[in-house]
Amino acid sequence: LGVVSYIFCSAGFMFTVENSQLVGGKISSLMDSVYLIVITITTVGYGDIYPVTTIGRTMIMVIVVGAVIYIPVSTTNLITLLSRSKKKVSFKSKYVIVSVSDNDIDPSEFISQFFVSDEREATKTTSSASSLAIVVKGELHPNCRELIRMPQYQYRVVVVHGDLSLASDARRADVHHADCIFLLAKRQPGVVDDVVDTKTILTSTFLQSLLSSSSTSSTS
Repeated sequence: LGVVSYIFCSAGFMFTVENSQLVGGKISSLMDSVYLIVITITTVGYGDIYPVTTIGRTMIMVIVVGAVIYIPVSTTNLITLLSRSKKKVSFKSKYVIVSVSDNDIDPSEFISQFFVSDEREATKTTSSASSLAIVVKGELHPNCRELIRMPQYQYRVVVVHGDLSLASDARRADVHHADCIFLLAKRQPGVVDDVVDTKTILTSTFLQSLLSSSSTSSTS
């Protein structure tokens, strides 16, 4: 959607400054302007429509530079969004799950400490390296987002948006293959500690029940 908006906004500007009725340019309609932007950005460049004014030529250079910067970023964000929405996590190596109950919780220190024991394998993408999944209901803490973008973590840490107290999200996080599951909770102002503890205990009990039922089914 962002890329489409970028193209049509750029086409609107080009149509304004390169209108054939005003400056005698090659662009006689908005569709011509859209055609020019798409052909130019994709580096096809047939040459049948082109800017004739200095402002138009300057603008088309700015549009191309902006597209080179903006489109790859938008594409990467879209791929990340699609891959994390319904993707089921599966690791063949040592696999640990960390559940974050609140968006304010920063699991960065936990992640750093978890991987410190085998830091020598940090840049490996093979199944011999340990892997970690972070399950969070909303957006991950900004500090943690920056941390997992680092080369030593980007192939070993995956974010699953969901709640481990829901069976569908627990299965997406592949809890059945986890070697260990950590539930991180935070004491909140105005909330009784027992309430936080109760939620953590209920989630833990649910996961134990889910894993037990799965184990029983596979055995039978």
